[in-house]
Amino acid sequence: MWLINQDTEDSELKTEFRRQRTEDRKTFSESLQTLLELHLIKTTRDFYHLPGRTEIIDQRLEREKYSREKLKICGKAAGILRKIPWVELIGITGGLSRNNSKKDDDIDLFFITSKNRLWLTRGLVVLILIIIGIYRRPNKIVNMICPNMFVSKNNLKINP
Repeated sequence: MWLINQDTEDSELKTEFRRQRTEDRKTFSESLQTLLELHLIKTTRDFYHLPGRTEIIDQRLEREKYSREKLKICGKAAGILRKIPWVELIGITGGLSRNNSKKDDDIDLFFITSKNRLWLTRGLVVLILIIIGIYRRPNKIVNMICPNMFVSKNNLKINP
C-alpha cells in the first residue's frame, strides 16, 4: 500500500502506480498458479472456481446478462438525475456494482451531494424517480432504482 503525498510529482505518482500494479499482478498470477498446481482451484471456460463448483459459471454468466440490462436502466436514470445541480457523483452499489445482479434485483445507487444540499438533493432524486416511474417500492422491486445512500461532499472523511 502506498500513500499519495502532495509533494509527489505527477509523473512520479504514475510511475509508482504502474510499478505497484505490475507487482500486484505478478503476485496474483503466481498465487493462482500455485493454487492450480495444488488442485485447490480449477479453471473452466476461462473462469477459476473451487473443485466441483462448475455450476457457478453458468450462474455468473446469467447474472452478467441481468446486470447488462440493469446498467441500461441505470444509465438512463443517471442521465436525468445528473442534471440536478447539487449531484456531484452517482455511484452504483449492491450486486450491480460487481456485475452480479439477480433477475429480481433492484438497482442500488449512491449519491455524493454538494455541501449543505443533501436533503434537498435527496428529495429531488426521489421525486424525479417517482415521476418517471422507476422509484423502488416494497411491492415494486425488479429493475427499480433504490437511492440507498447519500453523503454530502463535506462529510467524505472517514475518521479511524
